[in-house]
Amino acid sequence: MLPELMPLTKSFNLWLPTAGRSPHRAKRRGSSHVGRNLDFPKVRKFDYTSIPDILKDSGDAIGKTAMITQLQMVDEIKPNRTYRAKDETGNKVLLNLVGKISISREFAKTKRLQPGTVYAIAFKITGISSDRVVEGNVEGIGFPHEVPTSIARKSEKIGEERAQAEDKVARVPQQREPAQKGGEQIQKTSEIRTLPNNGFLFLMGTDAETGAKFWRYSRDRSNPCWNFGWGNGTHAYEAEIICEVPDSISLVDDKVARSLVMKTKQMATNKCGLATRLHIMLVPQGYQVAVDSNEYANFNPIHVYASFTCDYHWDGHHRPAYSGKCDSEQYRNTVLAKEQARLKGEQKKKDKEEAKKTFDEFVKKNGVQELVSWNKLNTNPYVYEGKIVAIRTNFYEMRSANLGLFMWVDDVTLVSNTPKALFTKQATVLLAGQVVGKLQGVPHLKFVGVHFCKDRDCSDIIVK
Repeated sequence: MLPELMPLTKSFNLWLPTAGRSPHRAKRRGSSHVGRNLDFPKVRKFDYTSIPDILKDSGDAIGKTAMITQLQMVDEIKPNRTYRAKDETGNKVLLNLVGKISISREFAKTKRLQPGTVYAIAFKITGISSDRVVEGNVEGIGFPHEVPTSIARKSEKIGEERAQAEDKVARVPQQREPAQKGGEQIQKTSEIRTLPNNGFLFLMGTDAETGAKFWRYSRDRSNPCWNFGWGNGTHAYEAEIICEVPDSISLVDDKVARSLVMKTKQMATNKCGLATRLHIMLVPQGYQVAVDSNEYANFNPIHVYASFTCDYHWDGHHRPAYSGKCDSEQYRNTVLAKEQARLKGEQKKKDKEEAKKTFDEFVKKNGVQELVSWNKLNTNPYVYEGKIVAIRTNFYEMRSANLGLFMWVDDVTLVSNTPKALFTKQATVLLAGQVVGKLQGVPHLKFVGVHFCKDRDCSDIIVK
């Protein structure tokens, strides 16, 4: 159960979990200021207003803030004020009650989190587990109907009809003519594709140079410039635009991929204006797409993904006014990444084949009978007495004109008949030597041959 919460000052609606204070003292100190609605939107903008948005950004969401207006409390799972909750679609959240917490008018009456009750909770995201559970530190608690209309899912204060009317006005940007740049023209078309779950793709244009087609996702058949996020209560003004790339265009060339991303962004901006965030995806012909319960269009496969965040401020009608500057936020080219991984794998295989060939030649040239480890040789060199063995080691120094000292960490070997001019500096080598026994308490070998390794693991000659 949530401990008693007390106001810190009379001028701010800040609350802190405390123990041992009299509830009468708490009332005297701050009761006149208990009961303000959650005022976080007036203080700062929230980065997220739905759990799917947080999960979509994954690690990039950590450290950012969220206001979720529909979180059902489940139970307390730890004694240190950690609570389990879930959203409307069953996404799980762990909420830690630490530090300063602001509460609303209605919640101030109970100061308790009740299992099964739905709350509006603001929190700072601290992590996302491997099983997709979001964890955060609570900054504010209230009820959904108390959240201001700029963040509420569908506020009862303005009514559903008014909300839909405001959404429609705010979503329709100024229409612009297609831009021409470098002789390339984005051609107009009215082709529409209907998606599962009442979604649509509008063909916004075709790139004359590559034949790539630009599509924009919308939930409104009459409005190709619809921005998703409104249906789940986020005044996010985000847009999903895809570029359908012909099979003849290779995205392994990252310059081509980035060029198509910028053309897609240009098309989206010229046709429908800016959005707070542009999600751009390059997909192949024959891609699949489905709309989920949170209004996102999920495309598969996505060959290239890029996102842009555009600078803006809220005007007097809770609509974003843009400065015109958009910064690249994320970029990943999976086609290039797979090709690089394939080439790396082929090179690794080739290196192993060459290493095996080099080792076989070394064995044949020096008559090596066995590749031994330092542990075996150091424990009992007499097992290999008279045999020619190969061992990975480091040349350290010459102790005499023909006696070399070799070391591997703390293990030492003395090698007689070492050519006095062979080594001019310390080096990692694969040494071939005939085991004599021990000399001065350490293994003693008679020099036969050596290979100078390119790295400490001797990966150019030893295959693991």
